[in-house]
Amino acid sequence: MGAPQARLSELGERLVDAGWEVEALTALPNYPTGKIFSGYDPRTPVVEQIGRLRTVRVPLYTAKTGFFRRLRSYFSFVAGARRHGPRMCQRPDLLYVESPPLFIGYAARYLSRRWKCPFVFNVSDLWPESASRMGMVKPGIATRLAERLEL
Repeated sequence: MGAPQARLSELGERLVDAGWEVEALTALPNYPTGKIFSGYDPRTPVVEQIGRLRTVRVPLYTAKTGFFRRLRSYFSFVAGARRHGPRMCQRPDLLYVESPPLFIGYAARYLSRRWKCPFVFNVSDLWPESASRMGMVKPGIATRLAERLEL
């Protein structure tokens, strides 16, 4: 549910059409409520078939509001991807990673090194610049660190 999810799902399906094997590593479903959907154990990763894509879903701390709660949510996904990705996903030839959230780059870099494969980091929204311009975050050390990560 949501524009990034629809775009990436469609990309995965088109890659399958072109002969690629595609697997997704993502979080347990929680958008837009910020709560793990019923039917999922919030502590347990799960493998599902979504369309023609094998989808590995990992637990995360969920939060819809609050800057630090959302950061905790993002980093909990990074931890879940690092922990469960290597044992639940097949070793890929290439990782394609979509940002935001920007911090997913940490998981991508770790998994890329672990699997000895390259990764493409698609920054679809310049964050934190867009958040700063919209007044959602104030310039400071956190935004400077995020901008360095983005670069």
